[in-house]
Amino acid sequence: MTAAADLPHLREVFDLLRSGHHISSADGPVCLALRDHLEEFGALFEALGFHLEAHPRGFFYFQGREEVGKEARRFAVFFFVLVEWLGDDGRNIESALFEKPLPVAELPHFATDRYRRLMFEAGIEHRDELPAQLQRHSQLGFATRVGDAAIQFDEPSWRFLDLCADIAKEAVHDSEQEGDLDK
Repeated sequence: MTAAADLPHLREVFDLLRSGHHISSADGPVCLALRDHLEEFGALFEALGFHLEAHPRGFFYFQGREEVGKEARRFAVFFFVLVEWLGDDGRNIESALFEKPLPVAELPHFATDRYRRLMFEAGIEHRDELPAQLQRHSQLGFATRVGDAAIQFDEPSWRFLDLCADIAKEAVHDSEQEGDLDK
């Protein structure tokens, strides 16, 4: 068992997680240190009042204990629009998100009235705010900017894809329940 003071990259791991960053393989040695000493990091952070979450897809984050904040809502809406657009376009969502960069110019977030309304409700009112939103995705470990022209989504984006899948399942369940009531 490693003493807390001897945990590799302790300061960097804590600072990244505390800032909301999701540590993944893109973070190299920091991710490896966390993965190799998960139990020790978890116990230390729990003693400090933080809950370290290890996602089954191999990334790590602090699980918040409070209500979803403004930034999380922006991220969720951004991702929901993206997933709906990819699905409506007939693309394999997983492949489109994780296998190659998406050109920023093609992002659909302001392409339709519905998407513009959703983005506005999430607090992103104009297309020219997208670069700052994408930069924030990058800072928190959800994506990597590929120059100014594209974005590549990273493993932590699975949190949003999982959330979209849960919402879709719930919608199907609700629809089936309504169908049963109509009989």
